[in-house]
Amino acid sequence: MPYIDKNTKKWVGEFQIGGKPHIELRKRKKGFPTREAAKEWEEAEREAYLNPPDPNVLTSLKPCVSKYLRFCEKRTKQNTCRYKTAIYIQMFKFWHHDPIIEDLTPLLFSDFLDHVYDVKGGATANRYLREINSLLNWCVENRLLPENPAANVEKYYADPFKKYVPPAEDLDLVEAEAGPLEKDIIQTVFYSLARAGEIRNMKFSDCNFENNTLTIWTRKRKGGALESDDIEMSHNLKEILYRRYTQREKDQEYVFPGLQGGKFPKRTMDRIMPTLCKKAGVKPFGFHSIRHHSAALLATQLPLLAIQAILRHKRASTTDSYLRSIVKISTKGISVLDKIQDERKKQKEVNVISFEDAANHKKK
Repeated sequence: MPYIDKNTKKWVGEFQIGGKPHIELRKRKKGFPTREAAKEWEEAEREAYLNPPDPNVLTSLKPCVSKYLRFCEKRTKQNTCRYKTAIYIQMFKFWHHDPIIEDLTPLLFSDFLDHVYDVKGGATANRYLREINSLLNWCVENRLLPENPAANVEKYYADPFKKYVPPAEDLDLVEAEAGPLEKDIIQTVFYSLARAGEIRNMKFSDCNFENNTLTIWTRKRKGGALESDDIEMSHNLKEILYRRYTQREKDQEYVFPGLQGGKFPKRTMDRIMPTLCKKAGVKPFGFHSIRHHSAALLATQLPLLAIQAILRHKRASTTDSYLRSIVKISTKGISVLDKIQDERKKQKEVNVISFEDAANHKKK
């Protein structure tokens, strides 16, 4: 029962189970302004003790996020999971609380995304929206939420993104500043169009010099599973890889090894291009921009499906979007329609017979 604290003149609420001398549980809270407030607290504590919440029933968003991230840890790349985690941390910091499931509304997520738009722009806000929808859809599928409250949040306006394609002159200047190992890495990216992570993972066992094929392993697919693709090994690429094979150290496994023959360190790989671009005095670009450069060259000579196979995209639509972001699609070929129509008209004129000619033909 509530009672007055003689020193503070405030009401004290006290909840206990069992009597003296066998008290199983006792809770006390001071500072209530009225007896009714202290009594409400006691009743709430009694209800919580007698009817504890089901630990399998989640009442707020944070536990749902934790479950989703544990799911992602086992099914996505480490960097993907870290990226998702960073977004959700920003979201809770913006809200300053962990909202209960009943309070999740489209406006709650829109407020956060509006803030992202103001600070980082529309493209980033749209990426955040995609990750939020991934989270909430997973929660709906696993019956943690009744519905996705962000399902109808509209995308933000974002300026079209144009991937940077370094000119050939800049690439030559960078290669001129590169050491033997760095130059081999740059040229391997150029001739294979492999990503930096795939270059680091490249092993001599992936090189089939007899059949002129190179196996490239990647995790850049849904689910993060390691998959392989075989590409043609061009003459120049084969020359680089075979030279490294003949000059390898004993028991060397990786084409581009780090210390003690292990995998080439990511931090070292990430520093190569910024350092070389600075030395060469050119606009900074990375290994992925070299992939853009090679793809732009291929786009002038090969059809879409051939480039899709080289870039190792699962869908042609991905390759189409990729090429549109690095090359300007020419419309000069549209003049071929004039030629087709002119030839069609000429053919039509040849087939038209005058009335007199038709009559004479009939008499014959």
